[in-house]
Amino acid sequence: MKPRSKIVELCATKKMLWTVAEHTPNEADAAKHLGIGVSSLKTLCRGVNIKWPGRKIRSFKSMINSKYVSAEHASKIKFLLRSAPWHEFRFDEQTQKELFKIRRQMYKKHYAAKLESNLDNK
Repeated sequence: MKPRSKIVELCATKKMLWTVAEHTPNEADAAKHLGIGVSSLKTLCRGVNIKWPGRKIRSFKSMINSKYVSAEHASKIKFLLRSAPWHEFRFDEQTQKELFKIRRQMYKKHYAAKLESNLDNK
């Protein structure tokens, strides 16, 4: 079996790529799971209009795990992660504004805590 024939075989299964993207947000792990290289995976995903959402997922997970985000906001972010379309991973305007506000509040609280710790050290 030629290496390229595996890629051609995967091209026919767009649904499989979505499933892999959903369960492995890291591109390297997904490529390893499929038995192809990362560059080949990216080329394959671009061919079927899938933009890998790995960075956004990591960003949202770090927001969920942050001690500066309230439990209510963390559950809202978890819900958005579950309901987002993985092949696009885009939100409507109102949801984007809410996420921006949550992220801004998180950074403000983090900055305030950092300033407080710097004042305590002096």
